[in-house]
Amino acid sequence: MGTKIDIQEEQPSIGQKNYQELQLDPMEDTSLQYTATLRNTFNDDRRIDIENYSPTAASEEVRNTVFFQSQLSNNLEGNLYSGYRRMDFVSLSDVKTVNAYGSDVIPLTVDANVYNILGIQPVMRMDLRGTTKFSNEAMLSYQTLFNLTSYRYNNQLTNDVFYRAAYVHRKGDIQVGNISGGLSLLPISGRGVSASYFIRPSLRVGGYYVNNSYREQSGNANAYGGFLRYQLKNIGTTTIQAGQSKFADNNRTGTFANMSNSIRIVRGHQINFGFAVSRNQYEGIAGTKTGFSYFGGYSGSFLKNRLHSNLRGSVFSNEYSASRLPSSNYFHRSTFVANKKVTYILQNTLNTYKQYTLYNQSGITVENRVNYNQLFFNLNARGSRVMPGIFYNITKLNNLNLVYRGVSFDYSKASINGRTRFGTSFTGGYNTLPDYKEIPAYFTMQFSAVAQYKTISFNGRYFYGPQFINSPEAVRNTFKYPQSLFLSLGKQWQPRNRSFVFQSNASYTYMNQYNRHTLGIFPEGYYYTRNRWRFKLSAGYSFNSSRVENAYQNTPIFNDEQVDRVVTHNFFLNAGIRKDLGIPIPARYSKKHFANVTFTAFLDVNGNRIKDKNELPISNVVVRIGNDEVITNENGTAEIKNLSGGKYSMKAMSLIDLKGWYPLLEDSLLVDIQSEVNLPFVKGIKLNGSVVLQKARYSNVEEKPDLSRILVTAVDSTGRTFHGITDGEGQYMLYLPPGEYMLTLDETLIGGGFAVLKNNAELTLKGVENFNYNFYIIEKKRKVNIKKF
Repeated sequence: MGTKIDIQEEQPSIGQKNYQELQLDPMEDTSLQYTATLRNTFNDDRRIDIENYSPTAASEEVRNTVFFQSQLSNNLEGNLYSGYRRMDFVSLSDVKTVNAYGSDVIPLTVDANVYNILGIQPVMRMDLRGTTKFSNEAMLSYQTLFNLTSYRYNNQLTNDVFYRAAYVHRKGDIQVGNISGGLSLLPISGRGVSASYFIRPSLRVGGYYVNNSYREQSGNANAYGGFLRYQLKNIGTTTIQAGQSKFADNNRTGTFANMSNSIRIVRGHQINFGFAVSRNQYEGIAGTKTGFSYFGGYSGSFLKNRLHSNLRGSVFSNEYSASRLPSSNYFHRSTFVANKKVTYILQNTLNTYKQYTLYNQSGITVENRVNYNQLFFNLNARGSRVMPGIFYNITKLNNLNLVYRGVSFDYSKASINGRTRFGTSFTGGYNTLPDYKEIPAYFTMQFSAVAQYKTISFNGRYFYGPQFINSPEAVRNTFKYPQSLFLSLGKQWQPRNRSFVFQSNASYTYMNQYNRHTLGIFPEGYYYTRNRWRFKLSAGYSFNSSRVENAYQNTPIFNDEQVDRVVTHNFFLNAGIRKDLGIPIPARYSKKHFANVTFTAFLDVNGNRIKDKNELPISNVVVRIGNDEVITNENGTAEIKNLSGGKYSMKAMSLIDLKGWYPLLEDSLLVDIQSEVNLPFVKGIKLNGSVVLQKARYSNVEEKPDLSRILVTAVDSTGRTFHGITDGEGQYMLYLPPGEYMLTLDETLIGGGFAVLKNNAELTLKGVENFNYNFYIIEKKRKVNIKKF
């Protein structure tokens, strides 16, 4: 967004990397010193999310994250232990608006676009959508979408309107409008209602009804059904489904039911199995045809989770599906982790199915068979992934047998900051037609590459040889061996006026069989206002030139004979407007009210909790109300606008060391009306002391033991906690408000051979400026056996 946080070492080294590696011995620790610098300068080297961009983001809260990762090396067992932490650097503002509308509203996004302006037939698309969250952890989402494709009015204008509303709660959900229904092989999309409900956490039921009679071109169809899902803790899940679909266009009725089970055998091993039954009835066919399906699978881990295997299979009988033909599907995948850099992957797929040679679902059938076998080697090194592999595929489609074997190679790499990415993929090998020995093996390949550098992106694809054939003539009579190339280059940029964003894409396509060249350029411009309007204007121009047979348009040219060249041009212009709205809810229907809360932080010298003229304001005080944070400015003030009424937790913390001044606040804040909240900082009582170690007579403790980094905790009578850490000399210091405290030294860091005297000390801090308390650690007596020789 033009704002970034640079993390730099205090003493940078020459040729420094963008990451740092350390190797520590067991029980050894270290400290790294970093400085975070916030730079609010113009920067356009990162791509902008067009859908979620806001020109005011640079002045609002900005969060940047530094990631820390540690791992255990030299692990002979092969299991890699790793730790992961993140640190957020947040740039806060002194003003934060929680609710942009200042009242209880229904959020609504209006997105209207007009395509192909000045063309033969412009098209308008209107999208209205929004999401409302409720206080009971529920959510309501709603959307409507319609297209205006003709200047003449007809019923399709209203019939094709898409709309859907969904209410989701932890106890269940309900959807109304355009939904999908039906089960397995009998799906229907249309308008209806679906719902589910958790009778208890382990038992869920649901149902649906959908109808699409309003769509004239697809005929009248409807479906209804339901499901029950039961989960037995730590063992497995059982799901039962049943439903019926009716299609008026061919008088077909299908009834379907299935039961599926997932069971955990032992830790790391799971099986799933089930069966389904369908009854299909068609006009003109006497009786009802019943079919069955059986399916199962297994997944498990072996060799201390280094080997993972997954198996799946399903079989369908003759009358199960609408085609009334049998089929089967089988899948296997095993992954073996050799070490942290090398993984082996073996994958096999076998699908068999029959189909009619004619479209009337009768007569002669053919059996198709697809068998894919692949072995990959996944190599990870220095932030990149390399995956070479080999494959052997056998297919039989429409009585044409084909064997395809070869190699594959994938490579990808991305920078840590996400500004550069590169990936490439290659698949190539030789194809053989076993039934046609006179046709020699022919080579085909696919190659693709994608790359991104800052705001520039590239995409390229190249195909060599026929990628799919349905007869031997497709390769026997090829004079021009098929080749095609696709290239695309995109660029996004933003001027210093952050309300504008521009991006453009250029593409080029070449197909040698048609001698076809296609060139296109597609620029776009966006303008964002501060009150949530977005205006879009895009255009496109494409140029196409090809040589084709005059008699048969788009027929490939197999020789070099002269034919006419066909040249076409196309231009389009699009425009769009988007606005985020809030539809006010009348006060009589809304129980919410909103208020602005202003905070003033100051040094309360006289302790009256009121800012007097001679008391200094404090800047850089972070105020947290619930989940919202602001920071005080140079006048010591900050503001949260349009905060919903209610009771919130409240905390304040100074980013500057105030030398013993601490905030005197309540733990909560009741927001009712416009209010001003004082944040007085008062002088605390200084509690300090030392940790003293008393050694045993025959001690093996070093002469000057390390007593640093030991945690000291003080808890007051209300449960508030204050912490301190001992320094290199074993000394600690805390500033505390007056009150009664329980002072504790963390004994977990001193080991079992030592004990703390008078730990968990009860202290009363009142009427004093300083208080001293020392902790005494004694070394337990050691038994010494003296042998005389």
